[in-house]
Amino acid sequence: MRSGSSLRSSEERALLLLSIVLLVQRAAYLIVIIGVLLVNPAHTYRHPATNAGLVIIAVAWNLVLVGIVRRKHWIPPRIAWADVAIMSALLIATAANSFPEQVYSGMNWSGRLAMGTVALVAAALPLRQFLVAWITIVVVRIGSTTLVAGAFEPPVDEFASIFNGYVWFGLVFYFIRHYLVSQARKLDQLTQQQAELKATEAAAQARLEERLAQHRRLHDTVLTTLTAIARGGLDHRGADVRSRCAAEADYIRRLISTEKDAPDTSLTTCLTDTIRRAETLGLRVRFQHDPVPGSIPAEVVDALCGATGEALNNVAKHSGSADAWVTLTVDAGTISLRVVDRGIGFSAESSPPGFGITQSITARLAEHGGSARIESEPGHGTIVELLVPIDGDDHAETTSSSISGGARRPQ
Repeated sequence: MRSGSSLRSSEERALLLLSIVLLVQRAAYLIVIIGVLLVNPAHTYRHPATNAGLVIIAVAWNLVLVGIVRRKHWIPPRIAWADVAIMSALLIATAANSFPEQVYSGMNWSGRLAMGTVALVAAALPLRQFLVAWITIVVVRIGSTTLVAGAFEPPVDEFASIFNGYVWFGLVFYFIRHYLVSQARKLDQLTQQQAELKATEAAAQARLEERLAQHRRLHDTVLTTLTAIARGGLDHRGADVRSRCAAEADYIRRLISTEKDAPDTSLTTCLTDTIRRAETLGLRVRFQHDPVPGSIPAEVVDALCGATGEALNNVAKHSGSADAWVTLTVDAGTISLRVVDRGIGFSAESSPPGFGITQSITARLAEHGGSARIESEPGHGTIVELLVPIDGDDHAETTSSSISGGARRPQ
């Protein structure tokens, strides 16, 4: 779920910055290559027109990479492998179009441009895939130049410079990516903890204000009536007074019933508190639930409420929408809880799950035999479904109710 830069996580911003650095590096190589092409005579290559066409292909592919980074804010692995394939073809083609005496020189420009590919795969691919891609580029580079030259006899300084670049660009960008991601995840985790702390404080303040409001109402109704009767200001035998006392007794009865029937371990009560905390972040949440078992273990209640809170935090931070729907159903011994938004959605391919999804949602439910399923599509919102098995013999807890409207979103 992504909208503008203000809604991106620290990890996303770090990866976007790294991708921009990679593109700038490649642009620097291309500018030099185009300059060399313009200032050198036509007979520098076997087929000058072919060389010009290869440069155009290199420029066009890098413009495609710019477009991909603008849309996805990063470089997906399949694009990194496509870059390896295109770069390998350029290495072979430019070597074949060079004269033997120039195949190891700067005229064979694809050798230096390949350092950009090495940096890209180091940043975008897992370690094993990066090593395979790195070996592929090195083998193609050495093999193509050796075939044209007829023997492996590169100038020591030229070969050492390029090979050293392949090694160091690979190492540097691999460790830069992992360092940036680890630091960004720590920052996201701290930000999330601060948001949860603020939400908890706001919920506690809301409960205090609600209790004060109840105290004021008791003072203005029940206490006032009893005081008036005690002082003889009201005749308790009158019909109006009896009606007033009955209404105020119903009010006290509801307060007592609410405290008795909804303990802190009640799933619906816990979810209600979770939703109220989320609403302090600016969300408007509709909550609807089926009758649910009343003896769900406290740890399962905590896991469901914690996962729901994280899902609602993601809606507030990433969806670009101020509305969410929480729907709780019980079927065949399984609790199913859905958190739905109509926000901007996201692509799972370009947005790998972060700490919140993997730990605060999936891992938290897995500890109790549960699971999470996330469906999203750019422009069509997101559905987070939480599933936890329960004992089907428990008694139902409550009837369906709602908070902030209660309208169920069509699923």
